[in-house]
Amino acid sequence: MWMILILIFLLMGISLIIFSFYFTPPVEKKVDDWQKKKTEDLERELKDVFLERGVPWIMRLYLILPLLLAGIGYFFLRNYLGAVVGAGLGFIIPSFLTKIRKERIRETFDQQIIDTVNCISNSLRGGLSILQALETVVEDIPSPTRDQFGWIVKENRMGIALDESLASLNQRMKLKNLELVINSILVAKETGGNLPKVLSRVVNTIRDNRKIKAKMKVLTLQGKMQGVIMSILPIAFALFVKSTNPHHFDIMFHTDLGKILLGVAVGLQIIGMFFIVKLSKI
Repeated sequence: MWMILILIFLLMGISLIIFSFYFTPPVEKKVDDWQKKKTEDLERELKDVFLERGVPWIMRLYLILPLLLAGIGYFFLRNYLGAVVGAGLGFIIPSFLTKIRKERIRETFDQQIIDTVNCISNSLRGGLSILQALETVVEDIPSPTRDQFGWIVKENRMGIALDESLASLNQRMKLKNLELVINSILVAKETGGNLPKVLSRVVNTIRDNRKIKAKMKVLTLQGKMQGVIMSILPIAFALFVKSTNPHHFDIMFHTDLGKILLGVAVGLQIIGMFFIVKLSKI
């Protein structure tokens, strides 16, 4: 008996050595290649909003969260399905956090755009050139506007035309208000118009648009609340019935017709929620 156990352990040890010798280097190479590719993708994605410093932190999340959530999922569900679900969530969460961070930076930039335009307009009225006005923006307006316009100033010093830099900024941020400001600057620059006056009108237009959007949000709030209630109500009703009569829905789960009807109901619920979101979205 002891000889058999010793032989089994020896075979397991030899197998581990062979596995480590033949398979570990390729696995390590694939992991390194994936990490390098993911790092390059993150740097390219975050470069638009100057978040390259957050790439190492996000990469650590990609390595730590799948293992951590897989362990938590297995601990709570007591099966491998929980581990797989946890690992999947661990890969999804870092990308979700990255998108949230980018959207917050764009929202902050959009909120600062009126102050930015006023700063440019006042600088131009004071006799400064457009480039000097942008330098004033870098000095007076906080991030992320400072970072974006500071990049424009650096590009101009390297010989890149202001038109190209502004077009790149528009492509990076993808904001309608910024596009309106940049188009106004470029048109006034080409036609020789009164740029401070044009920018003042742009500020008024942005303010009017924000007022209209605020009113639309208030008017659509009731529809959104009704949509949320109507979406939650069937689920809450089913849970209530299930708690009071546990066998009430057995026919839905144990017959083919019941399963079909249940699938149709879930599909129609998802479609209804989708249309409610679309119709109430500004």
